[in-house]
Amino acid sequence: MFEIVTKETLPQFEAFVEGHPKGHFLQSNLWAPVKPDWVWKGLLSRGADGQIRGAMSVLIRKVPGVPYKLMYAARGPVCDLDDKDALKDLTDGAAVLAKQYNAYALRIDPDVPSSEEGFIENMKALGYAHHPGDKDFNGIQPCYVFRLDVKDKTEEDLLAAFHSKTRYNLRLS
Repeated sequence: MFEIVTKETLPQFEAFVEGHPKGHFLQSNLWAPVKPDWVWKGLLSRGADGQIRGAMSVLIRKVPGVPYKLMYAARGPVCDLDDKDALKDLTDGAAVLAKQYNAYALRIDPDVPSSEEGFIENMKALGYAHHPGDKDFNGIQPCYVFRLDVKDKTEEDLLAAFHSKTRYNLRLS
């Protein structure tokens, strides 16, 4: 079952998002003040034991020229990608918010590798549409993000990996 985050459950929401491997700063309530034209709502999914198993931060904004709103979950949902129950709970909660705010769509940009076919199929089963092949900024967040592993590397190690002209330009700046 889903629940909408309240003032009382907000610390639990934040702790879950911050501590989860799929957590992202765009899913934090602290992102809401950066988006003053949007309404922030948080959703939680709890297991039978009462423990949080999923969370989703949703931003809601009026679309100019139409009487509807758009809902957006940047880098959400935050949960185990294979947890169908948590994904369903969060989707059900988003549907309630959509009715409440007269929203026509929920757009999500999860931080999920494109190889996660199971997640894509689970989301399609919940009614989401998948738009594969977008290799640029057709979404709100880029579909493909490259990460450089800098763990246990010094600044000198990182600089040594760059081309000499790049090192020159970095030092010059």
